[in-house]
Amino acid sequence: MSGNLCTLAYVSRATTPFTDEDLTNLLSLSRNKNELRGITGMLLYCSGSFFQIIEGPQLAIDQLYDTLLGDKRHCDIRRLIYRDAQARAFSKWSMAFKHFDGAAAVSVDGFSEFLDNGTVEIAENRPELMAMINMFVSLFDDHHKPVR
Repeated sequence: MSGNLCTLAYVSRATTPFTDEDLTNLLSLSRNKNELRGITGMLLYCSGSFFQIIEGPQLAIDQLYDTLLGDKRHCDIRRLIYRDAQARAFSKWSMAFKHFDGAAAVSVDGFSEFLDNGTVEIAENRPELMAMINMFVSLFDDHHKPVR
């Protein structure tokens, strides 16, 4: 992978449930840090699980992911995608966010199974996961380009 723009996606599980206040604080801090590092992306939270896509300079993404791996607020971190990117999908968002409640998550085909599955495979090898990622991306950007 080159030192240029890259994309990383992962899922994880919160070690304790996040309240709305916890999520607001996390987003505020993350958005400030991400802006300074040139990182953009999106974060989804549902029933104690996180799904995140981050994009930016490879070094900044690597450093952020190392930090995330050591963050005790979540566990069972599984990297789904890590690759070069031609362009940003979230250029307008230092951290787009969506909080699905349990009922909303059930209405998104495959969403609950995806986050709860303990044996998540790399998304690039599973077209249905890539389709789901692209659907989530479209929640934030009406003009998004599919993640490939």
